[in-house]
Amino acid sequence: MDLLGISAELLTEIASVPLSTARRWKRHGRVPAKLAPLVTLRLKADLGVIDPAWRGYQIRRGLLWTPENDSLSPEQLRAAPWWKALARAYEKKLKEPQQYELL
Repeated sequence: MDLLGISAELLTEIASVPLSTARRWKRHGRVPAKLAPLVTLRLKADLGVIDPAWRGYQIRRGLLWTPENDSLSPEQLRAAPWWKALARAYEKKLKEPQQYELL
């Protein structure tokens, strides 16, 4: 992992380690393998570090951003089951025969 441009203070904040540890990591140019995804996630905000299926999705400014640059708030994500149920109800309604009055 390239630690150029990352301050020891930021590493301390991300990994919850003493400043002396973060400085040692910078001197050696690496962080422990188990912490590398966490550091990458914090710096690049790309959820693909956690799971490849989420590559391109980012968390920025409290929102989940899709690869297509659409954003979702936590509230919108929580409402997803409700929206799915509403869509299923509309699909069911559209399949029902319709009667129309002739004028």
